[in-house]
Amino acid sequence: FFFFFLMLRRPPRSTPLYSSAASDVYKRQTPALKLIRPIAHHSQSMATLNKTHSFSAHAGRVWTTAFHPTADLFATSSSDRFLKLWDSSAVLLHSVKTPHARTVRSAAWSSCGNYLATSSFDGSTVVWEYSKGELEPLTTLKGHENEVKCSAWSSDGNFLATCGRDKSIWVWSITEDMDFEIMSIMQVHTQDVKSVAWHPSKNLLASTSYDNTAKLWTYDASCDDWVCTCLLYTSPSPRDGLLSRMPSSACKKKKKKK
Repeated sequence: FFFFFLMLRRPPRSTPLYSSAASDVYKRQTPALKLIRPIAHHSQSMATLNKTHSFSAHAGRVWTTAFHPTADLFATSSSDRFLKLWDSSAVLLHSVKTPHARTVRSAAWSSCGNYLATSSFDGSTVVWEYSKGELEPLTTLKGHENEVKCSAWSSDGNFLATCGRDKSIWVWSITEDMDFEIMSIMQVHTQDVKSVAWHPSKNLLASTSYDNTAKLWTYDASCDDWVCTCLLYTSPSPRDGLLSRMPSSACKKKKKKK
């Protein structure tokens, strides 16, 4: 049956089967055929995770944990609006109530480990300075219309990206004096932007959204703005949930707001 199914979708015999012209005819005249290869499960090569500690960290729901890039500690944030630092033995090192008015949804360390960004349901992002084992609020970034879902630092520490329920991505440039300026606002996604993440060594930004797409962004000096260079999308059908690639022209450039 499968052989018969493929025979029905063969290109016309008048065209050589392996010529480039035949390939074009095949693409135009037949529906896409997707073969999904299952990934073999190699149980012997999988690492085993063992629980070392289980503890009550907050009075409310814990939304995120973030390990410090160099020190033996991690941060947690919660709906109780507290930000806490713990060592790897689950010993509380520092606790501070944030200026956020609602749940602290995410926390992200800068690559140098001197700064931490927390984002909240209240639409703001607070930048903290970490020094001598304690966190002090440095500045509050506002602009998103509502919930900020994620924040992320570039590896060189020159940019901070935030994203939110308002379907936008904001890129903030950071000066040597730790002043934050809006560099670009991208509003290409059609649904909530769930997360943003930077490439570990390049100024390449990735965003993911409830609109079933992921986008890659880079700075374009010709228009002095961050533009989408690649669009990755998934089919709305669960059967066709394959990641595909679109050319950069699929994303429209958006001029920076003054």
